[in-house]
Amino acid sequence: MFEGHDIAIRYTTDDQPWLDALTLCNLLGYPDWQSALLEHCHPAGILFGDDEIPQPFISLDNLQRLTTHAVSPQTRRLHHWLRQLQRP
Repeated sequence: MFEGHDIAIRYTTDDQPWLDALTLCNLLGYPDWQSALLEHCHPAGILFGDDEIPQPFISLDNLQRLTTHAVSPQTRRLHHWLRQLQRP
């Protein structure tokens, strides 16, 4: 949960977190999440869930890339949240 926004996190078998790309793109102020992922993210760091309507998830590296290019006022706080998430 980040500032009242529920951000889905899924973990791979090696305990790597994958984060809800749609919610994060909205929080970061990207008007088009698909364009944001295509422009700023590495394809290997994008997964689609196995839900009825597959949802995109991104790796921590790709979240870092998105926050680097974002202009939302929440970007700095999200950056801090990301660092907390990465701690062992």
